[in-house]
Amino acid sequence: NEVDIPAILSLFPIKSEILEEWNGEGNVKMMGSIKGPISSKRNPDIDINFDIDNGKLIRKKDNFTLNNITTKANISVSSIKSILQFETFSLKMNKSSVMGSLIIKDFADPYLEAMTSMNMDASDVAALVGITKHQETIGNINSTLEVKGYLKDLTDPQRILNSDIKGAA
Repeated sequence: NEVDIPAILSLFPIKSEILEEWNGEGNVKMMGSIKGPISSKRNPDIDINFDIDNGKLIRKKDNFTLNNITTKANISVSSIKSILQFETFSLKMNKSSVMGSLIIKDFADPYLEAMTSMNMDASDVAALVGITKHQETIGNINSTLEVKGYLKDLTDPQRILNSDIKGAA
């Protein structure tokens, strides 16, 4: 009851400062199971499906808005596996749209598989990254991106080439 998108995102390994920057609204549906004992040495098996329909995230500092957020996702955690899968996701921001999929395997040593297709208006890109002191930003960026690799490699400039990254813009 009354679960919002930032509350859902707070369940994932995202820095709390990032989550505190955003307000959210939308419909979240969850269904799943938690089975097994809970102790200092054992965790239950968790398998939860969730959908977000017509979600909205608003950055507090400048009211930048991500609209029409939809996703179909699953999180599954057991003693032998951990996986977060966004089968599909899509969102809009002003004149731009993003859609794709994301899988994160093994939360202890995260491995990512992501595919995105973006049709971005240059002014939306500038607003998203906080570059708003231009007189005018004009143009479109159409791109596809496919990323496969360990998070530790993707965030390290010295090791990023160990990952499988393909795309076009």
